[in-house]
Amino acid sequence: MNSGEKEKKMERLIRYGICEWVLPSRLRGPSAVRAAHDLGLHGISLELGSAEERFPLADDYIIQLYQEEQDRCDIAFPALACNMTDHFAMTAPRGAPGRDMVEHALRLSISAAERLRIPVVQIPSFMSSAIRSEEELWQAAECLRYACDLASVSGIIIGTENCLTTEWQMREMELVARDNFKVYFDTQNYHLQTGAYAPDVAERLFPYIVQVHLKDGIRQGGNTLIGAGESDALKSVDRLVEQGYTGWMIFENNYFTPPLAGSGRDSYELIKEDLTAVSKYVEDCRGRYSFQRGSEET
Repeated sequence: MNSGEKEKKMERLIRYGICEWVLPSRLRGPSAVRAAHDLGLHGISLELGSAEERFPLADDYIIQLYQEEQDRCDIAFPALACNMTDHFAMTAPRGAPGRDMVEHALRLSISAAERLRIPVVQIPSFMSSAIRSEEELWQAAECLRYACDLASVSGIIIGTENCLTTEWQMREMELVARDNFKVYFDTQNYHLQTGAYAPDVAERLFPYIVQVHLKDGIRQGGNTLIGAGESDALKSVDRLVEQGYTGWMIFENNYFTPPLAGSGRDSYELIKEDLTAVSKYVEDCRGRYSFQRGSEET
């Protein structure tokens, strides 16, 4: 198999990673790259960091360390999260202090993503940036359009992670109106925050989904293994595979905090257990739908 065939084969695969921010603080930073490798994962999603920390991923030396670890461990960086939007409102009017801070963080995030060859900048729309009104929807769309225009120069995709209804999500897509604007889907957030059935959301939004956070839990975020919670997370995976999803699925469970960490089991083994179970489930789904499509063709 030549290199071109290998690349095409990889494009058809689902690859697995973990969010840097679910790791214990002692493992975050460049050492998280080695941790992802040792856990048998293909990648790790990074985050810009906080203003109090002076945005670590905007630091030249830290970027260099990440690059060195990436080359040494052969680990991909599928996304960079600008989690500052949890604490500063991108829904505030332009010129407001919170909005200025968000736009500053977006510029730093996109710059770091460009230097680290990260294809997606993920922008959460929760807490301070939650959208609850027409005005907030319009302001968020303006901010996201600003990010898309900055990112398009480098071919970077902006992924919005939120719990909007599918109708409001489509309105946001229309308001932003940029080809590099996509949805970052989470398997638990919809059920946890709005009571919506996430598998149905996954099916409706499938054409716009760029990557997936794998998370499950009972009454709280990420406190069970995938499939053991209330959100029917594996059914979301099933729907995505049925639609032909390929790309990244990123674990975001809280493996190192109770109750998962208090189960008497090793947190690293819990991650491996989720990886093994989900990857087997995906392959079973792929086999089932490939068989069905083959039967239909004959």
